Amino acid sequence: MPHTPHDPASLRRRFALPNALDFDAGQGGLTRALLTSPHATAEVYLHGAHVTQFQPSGQAPVMFLSRQSRFEPGKPIRGGVPICMPWFSDTHPQKAAPKHGFVRIEPWSVASSRQPDADSVELVLTFHYPGAPASGLETKYGPFWPHALDARLTVTLAADLNIRLEVTNKGKQPFELAEALHTYFAVGDVRQASVLGLENLSYEDHVGPMTIRQQGTAPIHFRGETDRIYLRTPSVCTLEDPVLKRRVIIRNTGSDATVVWNPWSDRAKALPDLADDEWTQMLCVETANVAGHKVRLAPGATHAMSVELEVVPH
Repeated sequence: MPHTPHDPASLRRRFALPNALDFDAGQGGLTRALLTSPHATAEVYLHGAHVTQFQPSGQAPVMFLSRQSRFEPGKPIRGGVPICMPWFSDTHPQKAAPKHGFVRIEPWSVASSRQPDADSVELVLTFHYPGAPASGLETKYGPFWPHALDARLTVTLAADLNIRLEVTNKGKQPFELAEALHTYFAVGDVRQASVLGLENLSYEDHVGPMTIRQQGTAPIHFRGETDRIYLRTPSVCTLEDPVLKRRVIIRNTGSDATVVWNPWSDRAKALPDLADDEWTQMLCVETANVAGHKVRLAPGATHAMSVELEVVPH
């Protein structure tokens, strides 16, 4: 059988870096990249340009990944860092539109790899949506999204992990873009975890009818289902995990909203790709431009959004 551009052997010949970057067949036979720095490891699936793991040396894995996650074409991976785009959640007016957009369920291409220095490795993935009637992707998603766009994801691993998403409007009309790096963090017990840095902010509460609420002066603690979009958020917040004895510092750029989500017990039972007991082990803190913070892109314009994750033991 001839090799394809997404075949691990073909990618290894073109982009592998000794002791820093390799490719193999991951779960479900989907191609993944394995990144190694002197201080950490990470893995990225070409399916959806999906970062599924980040683990600093001496630490437990930073990303949550469900043991019931699907790894198959056309299906999202539950956990890691899904890319939600060009719309968020089920906000598209057409109910048949895939939740969180389509880029997380389509294959991306490897554009480049390099080692910027002795302590880091960089992988760049790209996705092209032509927005033309002759395109197969347009046939699938044209009724939901007519606009041409290019996306570029740069994953840089050193002691920290940096994920940068760039989106370019390749069409002739402006469009509004919703986007999120929907990061699932592994936690020892969400009921003991907290998020600092979003105090005194307004948020949209999406548990039940959408309501605007105020966080107040206390950090976020978790006592039930949580589905919030924090508005006009600062560039840094921190996930405190006393069970795993660490804090994860989350540094955002190009992001004006932060989504905080945990399904809790009842909602978890309704999710087929999440085990009933796994809600205690996960917490989503998402770098985003959603709700009133969507990005308006003129023809030819590019917007960049990134998140850097630093793990500090304590």
